[in-house]
Amino acid sequence: KAGPGKWCIVGAGKVGREVVENKVISLGVCDFFNEENVLFDAPMTCNVRALEDTEVCMIDASIIGEVPVARRKMFETFLLRMQTSQG
Repeated sequence: KAGPGKWCIVGAGKVGREVVENKVISLGVCDFFNEENVLFDAPMTCNVRALEDTEVCMIDASIIGEVPVARRKMFETFLLRMQTSQG
């Protein structure tokens, strides 16, 4: 389970991330979730579940949050997901 302070990267398999009610995006290998926790110290705002056998790597936010290029990629992805959830 993705907990506070964890950035999660799909290492194998596929997960579904609910962006709005009844709208799920599929995340595969090298995709990530829980970026809002790393960027804003906010709780995870969506449900994520494995769609098949899946391995997820969880990295402590205090480590990855200090890497500027990683923060930028997380922020870009966060904005795209927000736009997707708006319609």
